Parts: sequence; structure tokens; C-alpha cells
Amino acid sequence: LDELVSTERTYHHELQRLAKLYQAPLKDAIPEERHRALFCNIDAIADLSGNFLSIIDDSTSKATLETRVLEALELVIPFFKIYGEYCTNHAAASVLLRDMLTKDAAFRAFHQRVSYP
Repeated sequence: LDELVSTERTYHHELQRLAKLYQAPLKDAIPEERHRALFCNIDAIADLSGNFLSIIDDSTSKATLETRVLEALELVIPFFKIYGEYCTNHAAASVLLRDMLTKDAAFRAFHQRVSYP
């Protein structure tokens, strides 16, 4: 259970980094359709992850961690369908990213400056 929570925290942190390092700076730097294709519904996914963690981290709850995780899952599972859009878009976004890294020198330079270690 601790591993699930730890993994979700890491995942949420990485989503926030993605938004800060890439999504926000590129909003006005690349055409809107490319931005939408690259980042799809990442905001909704980050919100879902954050909501899941906020339920788990509810310091006012007297429930055990196990109970809070189960309650969180019950509330967020209906929204997991948002991952369908992300998964459907993933292959096209990967091709677009490769294409931009190959053909767009300004984008490639940006990516190298902010790239994950």
C-alpha cells in the first residue's frame, strides 16, 4: 500500500514537472494544434492524480491509510476513462515529438535545455 501511494506521489510530481517545464512554456511557442496533440488531456490527468492524493492525505480523517486509499479509488475510478483519450493519442504524440526533435532546431534546443536528467 505504501508503494502504491509513493508511486502515485512520484507520478503526480512528474506530471507537475512536465506541465512546468514543457507544457506552459510551449503554450505560446508552438502552434496550438501541436500543443494540443503533445499534451492532450494532461491537465485532467494531473487533476485526477491530485484529487486521489488529497483524499489519501486528508489529515482530518481518522480512517486508516488502507481505508483512505479504498475511498479514494472508489471516487476516482469512474474518471479513469480520461486515460483512454491519452492512450489513443499517445502514438501520434510520440511521432509528432520525434518529428519536432528531428526537424525543428528551435524546439530541439528548447528540449535540450529543459530535458529531464
